[in-house]
Amino acid sequence: ALALGIGANTAIFSLVNATLLVRLPVAEPEELVYVFSGSAGNVFSYPDYSEMRDRNGVCDGMIAWGGIAASLNSNDQTDLVNGAIVTGNFFEVLGVRAGLARLITPADDREPGAHPVAVISHRLWQSRFGGSPSVVGQQLLLNGQGFTVIGVAPQGFEGAEQGGTRDLYVPMMMQAVMRPPRAGYSGEMNPDLLKVRRNRWLGSIGRLKSGVTSEQAQAALAAIAKQQEEA
Repeated sequence: ALALGIGANTAIFSLVNATLLVRLPVAEPEELVYVFSGSAGNVFSYPDYSEMRDRNGVCDGMIAWGGIAASLNSNDQTDLVNGAIVTGNFFEVLGVRAGLARLITPADDREPGAHPVAVISHRLWQSRFGGSPSVVGQQLLLNGQGFTVIGVAPQGFEGAEQGGTRDLYVPMMMQAVMRPPRAGYSGEMNPDLLKVRRNRWLGSIGRLKSGVTSEQAQAALAAIAKQQEEA
């Protein structure tokens, strides 16, 4: 792994060792870069992530996600499931293909509240829905709001972190329903976690462009992080 640091109080970036993700069904894991923020518990705000994604020039794409725990109700049964609220490019950048139907895309993640759709894990599909293809199109109640199942993640994919267990994926723009602010979490008392820079709650991964060197990556990411720190 290669660590790219720019200071103790700003951001720290490090390349993912391929062995960390080799067991996950992702494409070319050696190209993936975890983006860590050393000054904020290794997490980013959504505005900081968006700027890094759009301006870095060294990644073919960057994703972000936040953990969620959701009440799932269907067929008169309610369970608490762990999941992730993800950016629309999450599966595309990781190179993950659907196990059934389709996964979340950028078109599902453009306007707050507009697309209440969900992807479930292969494990949840088997254990809760009997592996039936009819789960696609089924309506679920998640935290009391209706969501439509659009697909199933591939077997073995349990999220972007090793050791995690994610059974549910919903678009980032559904934050108001799926990840409301939580008392006791610093910086999360503003209800709109997508707009306030101090609300830091997202993990991030980028996929390096072909031919990008560590020096180029360091220079590009450091410049943006410095501007974010000043902001």
